Amino acid sequence: MFPQESVEFFYSPGHTRDSASCFDHVDHTLFVGDNLESPIPYLFYSGLDTYVHTLEMYQHSRASQFVPGHGEPCDYTLLQENQEYIRAFMEKAAGKYEEGPYAPIHKMNVEVQEEMKKNNLIDPVI
Repeated sequence: MFPQESVEFFYSPGHTRDSASCFDHVDHTLFVGDNLESPIPYLFYSGLDTYVHTLEMYQHSRASQFVPGHGEPCDYTLLQENQEYIRAFMEKAAGKYEEGPYAPIHKMNVEVQEEMKKNNLIDPVI
């Protein structure tokens, strides 16, 4: 925390295990890097439970907007959509993402997660 600047940096694993976020207490803006992505997130980190935990932490923040690393500032809608996708992916219930604008990213996520499991690159829940 940098009190004189009213900003707080914190560890927020999700897109990667070493992701960090920054909250501006004056503007109530949460800078989330690649932890929020449109239309769905790329899952390059095997700690999906941890990713969901980070998104839940965002959900309970005092943020009025989120600024992703790529794209426009957004509200809680994208956060909820990303949470929904990751949970569906974890429950192997992500069939609706196999078509349309989600398909290429979802297909890559399936391949990446399978490769990580195959090579025992599974991170513990943090």
